[in-house]
Amino acid sequence: MKEKGSAMFWASSTYLHDIPVLELRGSLDTSSGAEASHVLAQMIAMSSRLIVDLGKLESMDISGLRILIQARKRCDAALGYLILSNPAGKVLALLSLMNMDAQFLIWGDDLEHDPA
Repeated sequence: MKEKGSAMFWASSTYLHDIPVLELRGSLDTSSGAEASHVLAQMIAMSSRLIVDLGKLESMDISGLRILIQARKRCDAALGYLILSNPAGKVLALLSLMNMDAQFLIWGDDLEHDPA
């Protein structure tokens, strides 16, 4: 497992069915945006298929949403996909408010899906 983070943002990665799973924790916002964008870019460079677990992400602002949209576009351009897993609370509310829940592949709290 790889881990990277600061006090307000933390990212770690594992694999599910040979697909990288990036778990984000803390806040995805203006202050953590550059770090999050860098981590996502590194993950997408290794695989155009990516699952981003948002279950432990406490908050996200519009800049965090923009980072996820950019990551999804990178995956799409590489003929891959980006799945958001476990969004809840404020994060899910923002996705719904901005109608992004219709723009992303979203899974609930069951990571036993087979995206292949």
